[in-house]
Amino acid sequence: KHAIYLQKKQECENMEQLRIFGELLTANLYRISRGSKMIAVENYYDPDCKTIDIPIDNTISPQANAQRYFKQYAKLKTASHMLNDQISNNEAEIKYLESLLLNIDNCTDLMQLEELKQELVQQGYIRPPKKAVSVTPSSPMQFVSQSGIEILIGRNNLQNDQLTLKTASKDDLWLHIKDAAGSHVIVRSASPDPNTIEFAAKLAAYFSKSKQASKVAVDATKVRFVKKPRGAKPGMVIYENQTTYFVSPTDININKI
Repeated sequence: KHAIYLQKKQECENMEQLRIFGELLTANLYRISRGSKMIAVENYYDPDCKTIDIPIDNTISPQANAQRYFKQYAKLKTASHMLNDQISNNEAEIKYLESLLLNIDNCTDLMQLEELKQELVQQGYIRPPKKAVSVTPSSPMQFVSQSGIEILIGRNNLQNDQLTLKTASKDDLWLHIKDAAGSHVIVRSASPDPNTIEFAAKLAAYFSKSKQASKVAVDATKVRFVKKPRGAKPGMVIYENQTTYFVSPTDININKI
């Protein structure tokens, strides 16, 4: 879909050219000779009035050629109005699927994989199993900073929603890698110290798609500024009033922690 939408968007960028072809053909119908496959006319839409070559289908009349260009223009104009929403929705789905791949990487046991399977069933990506599997919801990952402040990290998208929208207090700090798939990170404090924030940012970077990068941008904001748009897929949120931190996820040893 992404490739198709981009191709269609490129076609729409040239739609004005189709309208101009139609206008110029209409103004020069009398100059088109029978059997012509091309006509060179002055482009009065060009400030310099340069000559432009317009392809012609010699199996139809000059008038039909002009109408064909107008119809192609109208079709692309209608498509262009829909494309932005289609591209935006498709990019959101790609991000969601990337988050599922990340969640699979973060799984540490089979029961957590069953949770992801249930999410895929809920979202309509796979069919429900013939025999239902009882799944006990897993708990979020839990860390404690050197200052003794609790940090919670979602293992999957459903857990991310639970953490951010229900578990966290409005004044807790929320962190997430910038513009990529990653876990929601909650610092259970209204005013965490700088070392705790840095530690939480590194955790957010580690439990993300960019865990192997040397430098990662992580956004942080109060939970009160994190919202879930209506109809958004699990784990997908929008936020504002963020501060961006640049950290290295390779600086922490998760097993040691």
